[in-house]
Amino acid sequence: MTEHLPLVTKYRPSDFETFLGNETTIAALKRAVGNEVSRPHAFLFTGPSGIGKTTGARIVATMLNAEVVEIDAASNNGVDAMRLLVELGNHMSLTGAGVRMFIIDECHSLSKSAWQAILKMLEEPPAHLYIALCTTELHKVPETIVTRCYHVALRPLKPAEIEDLCVVVAELEGWTVHNDVMQAVIQAATGQPRKALSILQAVHDAPSRDEVRRIITLMDATDPLIALLQYLLAGKKAWAVIKGHLSRIEEDDFEELSIGAGRYIVGALLRAETDASAQLAWRLLDALVFPTSTFDRKASFMAAIGRMIWGNN
Repeated sequence: MTEHLPLVTKYRPSDFETFLGNETTIAALKRAVGNEVSRPHAFLFTGPSGIGKTTGARIVATMLNAEVVEIDAASNNGVDAMRLLVELGNHMSLTGAGVRMFIIDECHSLSKSAWQAILKMLEEPPAHLYIALCTTELHKVPETIVTRCYHVALRPLKPAEIEDLCVVVAELEGWTVHNDVMQAVIQAATGQPRKALSILQAVHDAPSRDEVRRIITLMDATDPLIALLQYLLAGKKAWAVIKGHLSRIEEDDFEELSIGAGRYIVGALLRAETDASAQLAWRLLDALVFPTSTFDRKASFMAAIGRMIWGNN
């Protein structure tokens, strides 16, 4: 029954009319897909997690009446998997108008040889084949791939847009959500509609703001970045533990990670109730935002972690 579905599934947009945010980008995408003369055969959806990259790709497939084949590149990143995909792409589908759409999620995980296999398919795609690449890490996508794709750069939603989404969903669910609870959801969502709905589902009936914070903290603890920051904010510096957390987030967008980490630490600083905890949070924030000469976001982030754990030794 649909009422038992998670909110993120139940209210996932099925068309661009209900796709929230990024209006200018989505309007341009609709025009591009609707133009039968110059319609692109390859799309590159980029942006932070939870803002609709894969959903957007699925909507494009619906507009094209295409049979969809979805691949998770995080677990199918080798050349053999891509060669099989290329071979499959040479044949028309058995449904719809004979159109296929390949959606390759987490495409930044593909190996160099896998990218080369994909490149051949992008250079001369069959008339019936469309490809959508989705990634949180644009800088890991080869330039030869980027230049052959229609780039759909999605941005985090504004707080007002997140609020509109949560208010509408709460009304549809018949929930009365107190304003302080709603504001906590909006703040914790950090512009991600998927995260907003997950939090809303968990806290909509919370009796107090303190309970909301407790629930959100428990939810955040499953995020490897938040787990790492909580460990550091507790004043702990064991490298074996920190290395374990880092190994779980090494594939993420490090620019977004740095922004998210900064906001989380600022929140901890503002909530600090003692001089010692405030000073620790400030030291971590100072280490994170310390000027760096490298443009490699991962290197900058790792250098910041080093400053956090060894900078004052």
